[in-house]
Amino acid sequence: MLIAVDHSENAERAVMYAARMVGNHPEIAVTILNAIRSPEEDAERDPKARSLILEERRQKGQALVSGLAGLLADAGLPKERIRTKVAVFTAPQTAADVILKEKHEGGYLTVVVGRRGVSRKEEFMFGSVSARVMRESGPQAVWVVS
Repeated sequence: MLIAVDHSENAERAVMYAARMVGNHPEIAVTILNAIRSPEEDAERDPKARSLILEERRQKGQALVSGLAGLLADAGLPKERIRTKVAVFTAPQTAADVILKEKHEGGYLTVVVGRRGVSRKEEFMFGSVSARVMRESGPQAVWVVS
């Protein structure tokens, strides 16, 4: 199972939902993935500053996935079956691209994502990570938790 998370409340709810559903299952292995965007040169011209921003984002991402892994362990999933990953992407790549790539490469049968709560208009105009993951996941299950 792949659980894709960000720093939203829905991401934590997605992990808690997955924990309730599979926490004591003897064969489930889970990867908690946080995709972080590398700062763009347009936003920060100084390479050292971009590097510092990226490192700060990595540290926050690692703290996030580690904390959420603790929730899974508390729910009964053995720690040796919980993996955490922080993946960096750069534009024009998106978080959805990272999630779909990890799903494909890792051979996951289920993907869990939190719904960010965008309006229908915003989703139409800008897209939604959860909507794209659902659309492009193929025959695997996608749980969208809101």
